[in-house]
Amino acid sequence: MSKRKTNVEFITEVMEYSRCGALMQGFVIDSIGKMARAVLDAGEPEDDGKGLVNSQAWYQCAKELDEKLTEHYGPMNPIKEDKDDDA
Repeated sequence: MSKRKTNVEFITEVMEYSRCGALMQGFVIDSIGKMARAVLDAGEPEDDGKGLVNSQAWYQCAKELDEKLTEHYGPMNPIKEDKDDDA
């Protein structure tokens, strides 16, 4: 029976050995950036103590990741265009 990979080993394998090649790296970075942005856009929560993870700690993780992604790649969140402007 093989040993289960750590999260770091798993993500490294996905990013380095994907059938999609280097495109997978962009997909993973874009995905984590979007998740962080969604958490931040929801606003800083008041923790009610009912969740598996403290809501404020989760928010701080999103904030830190967003800051690091922005520092490394620049702003990653394109301006959302109003669909009515296309008409």
